[in-house]
Amino acid sequence: MQVLDLGAGTGNLAIRFAALGCELWCTDFSAPMLAKGGEKLPAAHFYLHDLRTALPPELNRSFDRIISAYVFHHFELAEKVRILKELAAHLTPAGWIVIGDIAFPDAQALEDVKRAVDGEWEDEYYWMAEEAIPALERAGFKVEYSQVSPCEGVFVIRR
Repeated sequence: MQVLDLGAGTGNLAIRFAALGCELWCTDFSAPMLAKGGEKLPAAHFYLHDLRTALPPELNRSFDRIISAYVFHHFELAEKVRILKELAAHLTPAGWIVIGDIAFPDAQALEDVKRAVDGEWEDEYYWMAEEAIPALERAGFKVEYSQVSPCEGVFVIRR
């Protein structure tokens, strides 16, 4: 499989795909993180890239999977959808986008977690499945969502 890892950092997620024999392309906005990833995964292709901009020309290709962990919570929902629509053009016909991130089924679940950590919380643009799924569906995606912990969810997104 051809896999694009967005926000790959030091390659901790990509290494799991490498172990399965996938060919990897990895992006991150941090050159030092990419350097560490390159040490772990010398066969992978690494690119300095800000996810809010178009993919580098070297990544103008199709991927079986586009993956990302703990990156998209930095973007408002409209920006998430815009980025995902652009990325979908880089999927093979049977390709998927898989995102694991800080996510909650709804705003009440977020508030419950915030209360449980008693002030040790930094607000960002966390995924709210009840808002994100309809927005992604309006953009033409088929979406599956799984809550895997009180504050983490996984989205599987198909065209």
